[in-house]
Amino acid sequence: MTPSSLAFRHRGMADMDMSYEQDRHEFMQQVYGYHDDLDSYNDDLITQELGSVISQEGRIITFPNTLQHQVSPFSLADPSKPGHRKILALFLVDPHTRIISSANVPPQREDWRPSTQNRGSGAQQVLQGEGANSITMEEAKAYRVELMAERGLQSEKSNVAYQMGHFHLCEH
Repeated sequence: MTPSSLAFRHRGMADMDMSYEQDRHEFMQQVYGYHDDLDSYNDDLITQELGSVISQEGRIITFPNTLQHQVSPFSLADPSKPGHRKILALFLVDPHTRIISSANVPPQREDWRPSTQNRGSGAQQVLQGEGANSITMEEAKAYRVELMAERGLQSEKSNVAYQMGHFHLCEH
């Protein structure tokens, strides 16, 4: 694989309580990296580019989900040979926030349903009650295509909302 990196950014805080001389906003560019024409009258780009880290074999990269990340393009170093790249992503949850467990949700895969017919009546009751919610592999793939299209549109809207904001540089 050719080298690849993971870049990070986050939304600046528009409601920071700070003290400065009137009409002296240049510190915003110097300290926070915002563009030169930042003012308090218009919506501005208020994301801070935090830098990037090279993704390489054997490295673990952890970051909070409050940061946006972007994977840089990569390809096979030698396109004439087969190759692949594997990434393991783990999403951690707050142990103090209750969420439904997969132990309490019956499987949705239609092809898993018949395998429980010979089990105890408890499993059959759960599956019979939820049988209408099973889906085929083809249906699952169609839902995935629909979800990815929705996520693409939502992602574009979210990026604009994430990038743009209004600083309240009240000077009176």
